[in-house]
Amino acid sequence: MKKFAFFLLLTLCLIIPNPVFAYTTNMDASVVIGQTDFTSFLTNTTTSGFNLPTGVASDGTRLIISDESNNRVLIWNSIPTTNGAPADVVIGQTNLTSGSVNQGGSANANTLSSPLGVETDGTRLFIADKLNARVLIYNHIPTSNNASADIVIGQPDFITTSAAISATKFTFPSGIDFDPETGKLAITDQFTNSGTGAGRVLIYNSVPMVNGAPADVVIGQTNFTSGSAGACPAATASNICPSLGSARIIQSKLLLADFNYNRVLIWNSIPTTNGASADLVIGQADFTHSAFNQGATNPAANTMRGPVDTLFDGRRLFITDSVNNSRILIFDGIPSTNNASANTVIGQPTLSAMGTNQNASTPIINGLGRPRYMALVDDKLIVADRTNNRVLIFPNLVRGPGLSLAGSPTRQYDNIFRQFGTAVSDPLYVIHSVEYSVNGGSFSSAVPTDGVFDGTREDFHLDFDPGTTSPYTLRLRSFNNNVDVTDHLFYFSPFDLLTPVQNGVVSTATPTFTFSVNKQREALRDNLVKYQLLVKKDNLSWQTIIENLPVDFATHKGDTDNLQASTYTGLSTNNGTYETRDFKAVYTNDSSTVAVTSKNTPLSGTYTWKIQAVDPAGHIQSTEERRIHVQAPGLFSTSIPLTLSNISGVGNPHLSSFIPFTMQNSFLTSNTHPTFTGITYTGSTVALEITNTITNITKTYTSIASNSRFSITVPKGDLLRGINYQAVLSSTLGDKYAQVPMFMIRVRQ
Repeated sequence: MKKFAFFLLLTLCLIIPNPVFAYTTNMDASVVIGQTDFTSFLTNTTTSGFNLPTGVASDGTRLIISDESNNRVLIWNSIPTTNGAPADVVIGQTNLTSGSVNQGGSANANTLSSPLGVETDGTRLFIADKLNARVLIYNHIPTSNNASADIVIGQPDFITTSAAISATKFTFPSGIDFDPETGKLAITDQFTNSGTGAGRVLIYNSVPMVNGAPADVVIGQTNFTSGSAGACPAATASNICPSLGSARIIQSKLLLADFNYNRVLIWNSIPTTNGASADLVIGQADFTHSAFNQGATNPAANTMRGPVDTLFDGRRLFITDSVNNSRILIFDGIPSTNNASANTVIGQPTLSAMGTNQNASTPIINGLGRPRYMALVDDKLIVADRTNNRVLIFPNLVRGPGLSLAGSPTRQYDNIFRQFGTAVSDPLYVIHSVEYSVNGGSFSSAVPTDGVFDGTREDFHLDFDPGTTSPYTLRLRSFNNNVDVTDHLFYFSPFDLLTPVQNGVVSTATPTFTFSVNKQREALRDNLVKYQLLVKKDNLSWQTIIENLPVDFATHKGDTDNLQASTYTGLSTNNGTYETRDFKAVYTNDSSTVAVTSKNTPLSGTYTWKIQAVDPAGHIQSTEERRIHVQAPGLFSTSIPLTLSNISGVGNPHLSSFIPFTMQNSFLTSNTHPTFTGITYTGSTVALEITNTITNITKTYTSIASNSRFSITVPKGDLLRGINYQAVLSSTLGDKYAQVPMFMIRVRQ
């Protein structure tokens, strides 16, 4: 029975593979522009060279890059697929080998002086011509050298270059973004480290059609004539200091990379009034702090040092984190809480690493040097790698083999079990072999399902003897026919959640989460990078609450991040407390049991939680998922009773806010518009949220409890037969709150 329970766990703890399409931590670039290889960093004024590339834009076909110190903008008629590809068109110069400021003369419609941000709406081209204090608009993306702009904003004409702070002038325009949905144009007018500049964002409600058109809204200042010249004001939700940073309009929100304050600000709607305050901040704990890396020397998943740009691909948020952090942070979605942690990093091996080119003396294929602006084209992330004088293209594609395990093992005979899996490879190569090792033993060959490893995707199986003890490790590696490229996967068991229990009620705003692993400490320490704690509320996406939880206490007890490191000086122990500014973890039972508490994320309501283990290749092994109900006194002063006593067509579901678990959380009804009745305090507002699990559309129904009873009927047509719906029932009375465990309901076919 013990052996059966052990293998049943494998069905709950599947390895999530490196997918074929993914941006992964420390991934390699696939193409370099501006250099012939990934280790060169020459400064050039040629058809294929740069002198500090900064801005990047694309219309989906062409690639547009601002070459700041060559005073030009280069255009490639197609996205380069080979290193060092030459540009096709130049703007700001008469030819592709010239680079003088304003072509050696004074400003005009065809000249540039230190261009920074570039943007296109697919037809028009916008260029932030920084030292000419203007933004140039081309009604069509130029197809020949030395083209002249059609419209200028920030100046009354093409020959004036005076800087000023007003609705019609700029000081140092840097970033540009155009939103096709609203037609708005956002331009960042930067504050410089020399103590000059406006320090603001100007919003135009439509693209200007005449020279010198005024902006409609200003952010970062209370009016169009105030600025931050001399020094930036103290950081607040409305005071900004965007040296180099850019503003982007993303999903009807405004995001600003606030460079000098080491943060990204989010306005939940595009501001329509001057000086509007931001709603959220990333990179800082709150709006009034601004120290780089939140006062620490090394970065973390939730800190920044000089962010420059933001992008969103519909699922992931990308942020260039410049200066010595030299990395790109990737968040799984636009954060909805302050101080959120990134999930993935490009340019560094981990989310706590820093250094230009990962501290190498020359550029590397997976390193960055103070990155600036970005563009996304056809599952490719294109980044201006400024101090390396190059632009890198990162494919949304895993290079080299990827591995995954699927399903649960099945007994073949005696103590031999069979495990199935899949290996995938870059389209340039085919899978050559897959091997596995059990409990640290020698490697054996897996068997391809079709008889031979010769494709870019191969299903396989392996037959193995797990031994006679429950703690268990399995290591796999795959090779493609470029045998220098391998992928390693590490799996271990058991990996158990302990507390809070399923459907448990927690009475603190910062719950403690406890999990256990096996005691083969050397195997875990040598083959895992970290643990992570993730939670999600209702049907929202997973949030990484704790990004870097050490695997082994003995190895990390003396880390500078451990606030209790001095306690263990000179002691040889694998049990103890690892505490940072963000979390506290207590290791017991030779580090095989870990209890971790976040300091930053108060919870209230019903959540699902899990723990992830990450191996060096980036594979993620997850525990099962558990639901908990958080009734935090700090968020709601007291709890009140809430019982769901009847669902028409079901009967009594036995769901109550005071029962820490339930024997059933999924119900069938024959009623297409069921009524939910129950008991709570008189006068309470009872809310029933029902989410279609296919469309993710949520509808909310409310009722006021009378004589301690409530009744909510779902209207006809809102529940469709055969569809699973997730239901959340809560009751609120002043500062009192209750919620029954989440449940599923389905109308019979």
